[in-house]
Amino acid sequence: MKDTRLRKMTLIGIFTAMSNILYFIHVPLPIFPSFLSLDLSDIPALVIGIIYGPLMGIMVEFLKNVISYLLQGSYVGLPMGQIANFCSGAIMIGLVSLLYRKWNKPSILSFIPIIFLFLASMFILNLYLLLPAIVKLLGMNMGEYINWIKATNPYVTSLESVVLLVITPFNLLKVLLVYLCGIPIALKLKIILNKKPIPFPKERNVN
Repeated sequence: MKDTRLRKMTLIGIFTAMSNILYFIHVPLPIFPSFLSLDLSDIPALVIGIIYGPLMGIMVEFLKNVISYLLQGSYVGLPMGQIANFCSGAIMIGLVSLLYRKWNKPSILSFIPIIFLFLASMFILNLYLLLPAIVKLLGMNMGEYINWIKATNPYVTSLESVVLLVITPFNLLKVLLVYLCGIPIALKLKIILNKKPIPFPKERNVN
């Protein structure tokens, strides 16, 4: 029991460290505003979530963002970027971890409602909580913010269109990348961790 708990805590520490390292590596995408960049920091949390359950994966996401704020701070003062990243990662990892906990080998079709729930949840959070708070902390009014986003997407006319035409496509790209890369790694590691040592045959005395 103690060995299992120690192994879990050790893996959480290792994967949190990996997640923070990956969090420093951002890939900017020209089709999105500069504050949206892809990283692979959610993959270690996804791996832990599938192996040990959603709470463990969410814990890695939480620790990653706490450490990120302590080391890097935030461009708006308060940790809004870290809060947004935690919400995104926690929902993404929580949903797929629950899926694997209920069905050990879910079908590909079962991921469609999972991805839809993730996108819908992030749409609501961004529209009513995250983006209004970020705009306020930036000292901008909503019109100024929308005009800023318009530089990369001329179809943006309102906050709703910002979330629908900019944030949601980015989140779709992100969730597909994390799932496609993270799930195969998690399943292989799960097999390795669940393997029992092979018993050696007993020696026979030869008289």
